[in-house]
Amino acid sequence: PSPPPPSPQPLSPPPLPPFSPPPASQPPPPLITIDGPCQLTQDGGCAASSGYPNFPYDNDEFCTIRNVPKVPLRVVFLQVEQCCDYHIINGEHFQFKNPEGVVALDGIIQWRSDSSVVLQGWELCWALRMPHPPS
Repeated sequence: PSPPPPSPQPLSPPPLPPFSPPPASQPPPPLITIDGPCQLTQDGGCAASSGYPNFPYDNDEFCTIRNVPKVPLRVVFLQVEQCCDYHIINGEHFQFKNPEGVVALDGIIQWRSDSSVVLQGWELCWALRMPHPPS
């Protein structure tokens, strides 16, 4: 007669890895805020002049947009009086210039219009998904 088969041995669980605390979660980015008549659009991924896209902006507008992510800006729409209405980004006045691709290094975009001509306005975005310009 052959010997009985060996009885199965209980399996020991694998050793646990050394304890490490969960990674510290990143704080949420600061909320984008606007002082003045400009507006957040596209679920906070863009900003636009007052009234855009249905109405022109006003004379003597001044807005400051704060906590803009440090990514290249995308210009969805830009129709302003080139001589006199402009954005200020990184201390540079964007008169006669389009701010496409500019990064607001300090997280601030300012907008100013003068006291004469008003046009349809502008929309600048920092979100990854681009909205469609008005038709």
